[in-house]
Amino acid sequence: MKIRMDDYVDRMLSEFPVKFKDNEIQETPAGNSLLEKDLKSHTGAVMTMGTGAVQAIPRKQKLNCDSSTHAELIGVHDAMSNILWTRLFMEEQGYPIEKNILYQDNKSSILLETNGRSSAGKRSRALNIRYFFVTDQVELGNITIEHMPTDEMWADYMTKPLQGEKFRKFRAVIQGDQD
Repeated sequence: MKIRMDDYVDRMLSEFPVKFKDNEIQETPAGNSLLEKDLKSHTGAVMTMGTGAVQAIPRKQKLNCDSSTHAELIGVHDAMSNILWTRLFMEEQGYPIEKNILYQDNKSSILLETNGRSSAGKRSRALNIRYFFVTDQVELGNITIEHMPTDEMWADYMTKPLQGEKFRKFRAVIQGDQD
């Protein structure tokens, strides 16, 4: 049995209560983990469309970073290909994304991602130019980066040992059970 891709997508979309005008991505704070032998940061991203997570990416970074800002920049760069691919895929299926928002809680990395080299100071001048790909995407209007307080970053569910009410709240958001 062969199913055409557009029939499959239409059937899947009819089964899930999802609105496609907004695409939200949260990139977790990528802290430098002193508990790991290699001192590499952990990062994660959660993408939602409407009521729940459609993609979650927890991972250990491949590079060592000298600051949390650098770690955040690498984490966003790593997630950017998934973000852009999802937007292009949904638009080709006839579901345009009006707002493609990436939330972060690190204001320094937000400045670097939106302003590029003009925001770079002494410690950030050595950043590899490939990480300013994010700046290009902001300038092209493919993504918007906004600040979100740390306590509301439910992408932390992927990278931090949460307990109690915060765990239950973030789990509900990711599973689409928010009432």
